[in-house]
Amino acid sequence: MARVSDAPAEAASPRERVLRAALRLIGTEGLGAVSHRQVARDAEVSLGTLTYHFRDRDELLRESLRLLVGEEVARLEAIGAGLRTGELGLADLDQLVGTAMAGVVDVSLTVAQFELYLHATRDPRLRDAVAECRAAYDGLAREALVLLGVPDPDEVAPLVVSTVDGLALRRLVTGEDVTAATTRALLLLAAGARALAG
Repeated sequence: MARVSDAPAEAASPRERVLRAALRLIGTEGLGAVSHRQVARDAEVSLGTLTYHFRDRDELLRESLRLLVGEEVARLEAIGAGLRTGELGLADLDQLVGTAMAGVVDVSLTVAQFELYLHATRDPRLRDAVAECRAAYDGLAREALVLLGVPDPDEVAPLVVSTVDGLALRRLVTGEDVTAATTRALLLLAAGARALAG
């Protein structure tokens, strides 16, 4: 799940501080808590600065999701590069899964990601950003499935991603470490796909 880096406040632009404050607020209090005043207060910028960068709440939500997605796509592409170059192999599957799940460092950001996904079901303007993130997850799943010898990884990748999302949601709710369960699910899905193709 997504991990937006916490740049030092003095290094971040006012616009970026606003986006990160909005994400923290979404993750801790939900979308309903997002208002220009509250986000400006949390980002330590003036209300005028916030409205200069974001004309309305919808634009603020869209740009927050784009920040989250942009950093998540870059993180996933780096993991995928390790698979393609052979730095990671089948023996590293537990490490790969652990890295991909990223050990819920900041639960509020993972909650914000799920909240924004749900909001995209009602706001079509968010769907492109969600689709970009889903494509990155599918791409990483495809790389892992190729490594596992699955004949049609494109067909199985969305199922893997959905399984990982479900286990990540379970982790949020229960607090349990689901890395081993995710690795096992990935191996079972790969074995099932190979058996069906064989």
